[in-house]
Amino acid sequence: GENPVPGRNVSGKLPGKELGKLKYLEEITMNHNKLAGSIPTELMALDDLYWVDFTGNDMTGTVPQFGEGLQYLYMGDNDLSGELPAFEESKEYQMTHLWIYNNNLSGSIPATMGTNMKHMTMLLLYGNELSSVLPSTMDMLTSLTWLDLASNQLSGNLPNEFYSSTSLENVYLNYNWFWGNVRPRIKNLVNLKELWLDNNYFSGEITSGYRFLEELTSLQLHNNSFTGELPEVFCDLVNPPSGAPLDVTLNCNRQLHTEWQDYVECNCCTESQCI
Repeated sequence: GENPVPGRNVSGKLPGKELGKLKYLEEITMNHNKLAGSIPTELMALDDLYWVDFTGNDMTGTVPQFGEGLQYLYMGDNDLSGELPAFEESKEYQMTHLWIYNNNLSGSIPATMGTNMKHMTMLLLYGNELSSVLPSTMDMLTSLTWLDLASNQLSGNLPNEFYSSTSLENVYLNYNWFWGNVRPRIKNLVNLKELWLDNNYFSGEITSGYRFLEELTSLQLHNNSFTGELPEVFCDLVNPPSGAPLDVTLNCNRQLHTEWQDYVECNCCTESQCI
């Protein structure tokens, strides 16, 4: 059965013991209410539960461990804190949507997320305080199409394995602390439609690998330390003779950058593309 109660100003704390007795409960939807307190561990342990939506409440505490059968977990816009739960290596989770954006999560992204959540299609953890590096196991999420880790404190180089994540279509890593260069192997991500890397510490010459991404519609690279010249062949994407231009932003306006600031030479970029 299910329990949909969205947007009805329901307040108070969830009764964990009582919810834990609903052993046939499959879905609970209580988004955009005024719920407070923690998420009951008794609820998350239910075997038949596959859908949980507590988006837009005032819930606190940590994200509890959940069962293998849970497929949809929506907990964005709350006040959850602490680290993500450790995903047990002996289990294969059925999770496809994990949305815990705009909370106060800290710590690292568990490496076991890549090894144990191979059904994941959308991972939205933006607007938290996650740190450390991007796990090298991310390429094992072979169904992942949407990755949004923007506005955290993630750092380090993009791991080699990232360039093998060929299922990715939308990637948002902006407003973090990533550094190093974006490698030419970015061309392997042939399904990319949007790639936002702005407001990080990336550096080095801008790669020509982007021009091989035929599905790409939005590329945000500004507020980094890229250098070099945008290859002429890339201009056909930036300002094509026909069709919609690529939505791209770069630090390529010399007038806005002093001699000690890095910028990219772009002879075909418009004023709106150069910032």
